[in-house]
Amino acid sequence: RRPDLATLAKNKISEMDRHGIFPQPKTRYDQFRLEDLKSTIYEIYMSEPKIFNNLNKLQERIIVSLFDRILSSSDNNSLFTVLSETLNLNENELQMFSEQLNSIKLSNIINTIEIIKHRTESINDLEDLIYNHKKYNTYEVEHIQRIMDKSYWILGEQYHLVASTERKFTDVLTRIIFETTGAIEYKKIEHKDKQKEMDLVLVKRLINNEKSFECIVVELKRPGIKLNNTHFEQVKKYLNVIKTEPQFNGQSINWKFYLIGDEINYSSDIKDTIEGLRN
Repeated sequence: RRPDLATLAKNKISEMDRHGIFPQPKTRYDQFRLEDLKSTIYEIYMSEPKIFNNLNKLQERIIVSLFDRILSSSDNNSLFTVLSETLNLNENELQMFSEQLNSIKLSNIINTIEIIKHRTESINDLEDLIYNHKKYNTYEVEHIQRIMDKSYWILGEQYHLVASTERKFTDVLTRIIFETTGAIEYKKIEHKDKQKEMDLVLVKRLINNEKSFECIVVELKRPGIKLNNTHFEQVKKYLNVIKTEPQFNGQSINWKFYLIGDEINYSSDIKDTIEGLRN
């Protein structure tokens, strides 16, 4: 019975996922909480599958929300009380469930430590390439961008990578449309700078409005290159292409632009540009 029940439990969780019963994660921490919640629902289904029978979507959301709230409070006693009172689990079954739950939490702790380890290594590698750029002869695409492609969380935990490594505007627009609407459409861009290539393009769904998005364009410069107005004008060209294309614009999309380097040439005209933007 148990292998068949395990399949039913997995299918039930997949079905609930498709119907939006589970809360949508907005950060990596939320993703861990979601995995915790799904694992808990799985174990509950394995213990007493009939609790999920003949429920409508609202009832399923209420049950899932209840367990999510209890798990987020870290009050396992409340969870076990609910289980014992509603599912009539005996002491041995509660003990088994407790061990399973602790195993799930330990697994997530180990995963979190592993992520922190990888992120620390990425930061250390990036700092080494920047501050010792003469030693490594650090380049944008070969070194800095290769790390940023995998470590774009540095710019914001909730962002998703839309394009990297010198992608053209047409490709970026196709990905933006998919990220914001779910549609796959190939759109032409008619602009003299349409062949310009951006280093990184990221997008995130705004927390206060799930139908609104924030996109950021990132232009990276290798260490030792002092930022000047020529580099700023390069970013402005990206802005101009986006402003003139209706597909890139609308009330649901907000754009931000970043020019990133390790030093600014304040003796150039970029100083006046920076002051003008501040005012």
